[in-house]
Amino acid sequence: MYELNAAKYHEAITILQQAISLVDGRPRVPQFEVMTQANIDASVAGLTEFARAIEPLKVPITGLAGEELLQELDGGAGRLQFVQLGVLMLELSKTLRRELETRKVFCLDPGRAQFYSPTEPLWGRDVADKFPSIAYEIDQIGKCYACDLTTASAFHSIRAMEAGIRAMARCLGIPDPTSGRERNWGQLNEAFRAKIEALWPRATGRIAGDARLFDRLYGSISGMQNPYRNETMHLSAKYTAPEALHIFELAKGLMTQIASRMDEEGNPKVLQ
Repeated sequence: MYELNAAKYHEAITILQQAISLVDGRPRVPQFEVMTQANIDASVAGLTEFARAIEPLKVPITGLAGEELLQELDGGAGRLQFVQLGVLMLELSKTLRRELETRKVFCLDPGRAQFYSPTEPLWGRDVADKFPSIAYEIDQIGKCYACDLTTASAFHSIRAMEAGIRAMARCLGIPDPTSGRERNWGQLNEAFRAKIEALWPRATGRIAGDARLFDRLYGSISGMQNPYRNETMHLSAKYTAPEALHIFELAKGLMTQIASRMDEEGNPKVLQ
């Protein structure tokens, strides 16, 4: 997939049409006049601009046709007739049209374009710096959402959160899970609950510092487990754009909280 530069497309068509109009607009008999060097130079300048304009369009056949036309113009003063140039220009135009007919062009919703090519990290600079391993996932969250692949976007949001949950485990001194069962959010949540209770018993109130943060993170993960994480893994789950955006914001909020305390290695660790 590549980006079709609509502005360059318009520019290329305008240049080509101007060149064709210049030839078509001449009186009928003078069309058979040969071109002067000044005529040739003007045509070469136009075609050179045309070649630059179509470069982002990825139309190699048109590019080759343009190069052949430039070769035809080389040394054409006193030999090439205006009518011949007109035929070649029209053929170049048809080549571009034929090549573009083989493409499907889709436009992003302007309201979602910033998700496709964001100027700032979608989940904030802190998450981007401390969790570089999920840069691809976050990029896919945005691109899928921008391209209306909203269920895929939700899937990538949930998947990216795995890095945050793993970082929490490392920060608390819980060994990285090695089996599929240990990677289950339910199992990890039980491990979180037990560790939090051991470090900060409920009787302490958990009203400040790490005790408060990890208690809130544990609650957020528990709340997202069934309606989002588990549901997303099933074929029956389909997410509309508002639903995918909601999951995006929830996941972003959780990862922002985690990144405010630790990196993806769980540093700095909680003092045991």
